[in-house]
Amino acid sequence: MTKTRLVAPAALNTILAGRFMSASLSTITSIFISVEAMALSGSPAAVGIFVALRMVGSAAGGALSARSRRRIGLSKLFFAADFVAALAMLFCFALPAAWSLTGLAVVTFILGASFGLSQISLLSTAPDLVGAQGRHRLNGQIQIVQSAATIGGGVILGMTSAILQMETFLLFGALIFVTSSLLTSARAPQLKIGAPQVQAAATSRCGIFKVGLPAVFICVIVARLVEAFGSGMHNVGFPVLSTSFDPSNQAQLAGWLFGAWGLGKMIAGLTIARSLAWARITDIHLPQIFVVMVVLTFAMFWMVFSVTALLAYLIFAFLAGLFDAATEVCYYSTLQGAEPVLRDRMISFGYMAERLALFSGILLAGLILEVVSLTIAASILYGAAILITVLVAFVLWRYVNLTIPDVP
Repeated sequence: MTKTRLVAPAALNTILAGRFMSASLSTITSIFISVEAMALSGSPAAVGIFVALRMVGSAAGGALSARSRRRIGLSKLFFAADFVAALAMLFCFALPAAWSLTGLAVVTFILGASFGLSQISLLSTAPDLVGAQGRHRLNGQIQIVQSAATIGGGVILGMTSAILQMETFLLFGALIFVTSSLLTSARAPQLKIGAPQVQAAATSRCGIFKVGLPAVFICVIVARLVEAFGSGMHNVGFPVLSTSFDPSNQAQLAGWLFGAWGLGKMIAGLTIARSLAWARITDIHLPQIFVVMVVLTFAMFWMVFSVTALLAYLIFAFLAGLFDAATEVCYYSTLQGAEPVLRDRMISFGYMAERLALFSGILLAGLILEVVSLTIAASILYGAAILITVLVAFVLWRYVNLTIPDVP
């Protein structure tokens, strides 16, 4: 049994504050770049390509997180992730106008890698930071941070997109990333690797499946991949919907939609830990909650693209965020409940596969939107995703042992 290592609440809050700063900037940047790519190319497929680039970067960062953390420690990893993102924004600032699309592509990829590297490192070390029983609460706090960042980023962009100059934005963003890197790395603990982690590192060379992956984890990861694939629709659809909603301020609606979605995620983050505690008392398992939340999330996003009034857009985006945060917390709490020999590698592998699934979904959504309307595209992608998730849920309920032991 490993010795649980807890960090002081003040240090943890500082780490979360740094994550908030970088996540806010990532939200603004991703929306800004999507709209800018649409304006420069005039094609919805370009939005899909640029958003997909960020997903590929996230997958690369997630894949490197375990090895990087073992080599340089958590503190230096957080510093490197945000500092490299700052350098990428300065690089784009220095490029001539003719290379603007190239610069945006580089920034998009590096921002994705930076986010994946730091996010997966934080999620993988959650039981080491706060203990097995505290991981639900920390996962909820991470959701609150990301949601507040989405709200703040979306609202700021919605209010300033008409007057924000690209050069000013890049310089301001680089400064925020540098500040975040210094703030987070100063308080991040240098976690030592215990015996199970060493064993996990050795096991990772032959992959997680060769050491035996329980069926419940396979089903949960498959459902997560379906969720990620279907999410490509709103990642592309929100900017496209925004450009058609108000041609004079093409980023405004996207900012409000992401803001409403983030508000829903923040409300869920505040309540999810208590809800999961109640679920354990009533003998409802995390994987069961997860697949139900996936279906509800898809249904709410589907409704966003089926209505026409601004208030309806925001209400369904809010509900989508509410259920989306619940899926996130249930998913990572389930994987964090695995034995230490599997946990770190499984979270990294799952995140990499999830980003690649989202990449595929984004590309497909962009291509579909070239030939059909937003409403039809949403019906195709979300309908298929709901159907597959229901099939996974049937297998999960019917044939799989749902018990997830807590990590020691």
